[in-house]
Amino acid sequence: MNNGLTLKGRAALVTGAAKRLGRHVALHLAGEGADIAVHYGKSETEAHALVEEIKRQGRRAAAFSADLTNVQAISCLIAQVAGHFGQLDILINSAANFLRVKFGETTQES
Repeated sequence: MNNGLTLKGRAALVTGAAKRLGRHVALHLAGEGADIAVHYGKSETEAHALVEEIKRQGRRAAAFSADLTNVQAISCLIAQVAGHFGQLDILINSAANFLRVKFGETTQES
């Protein structure tokens, strides 16, 4: 759904883009014209495969690894993405941790 708006010339960072929902969001944004920064934590192989898939669509893409539990690493990630693409226009937070904790036992730390 385009609504007459274009993402051409925009740079998007999708955290957790290597797999699942983040991957689909990244592909959709690329399909709408955005260049994509593919963030990954442990899924390096999948992230680089996604970068190649996006490039085949004619968009710019690059993979970036960062520990999103570390504020300094997040700042570094933003700077790397902005430096690579010359800008950062869109941020999609799709990264997730899958921890086996009972809902009632969940704390901010877990």
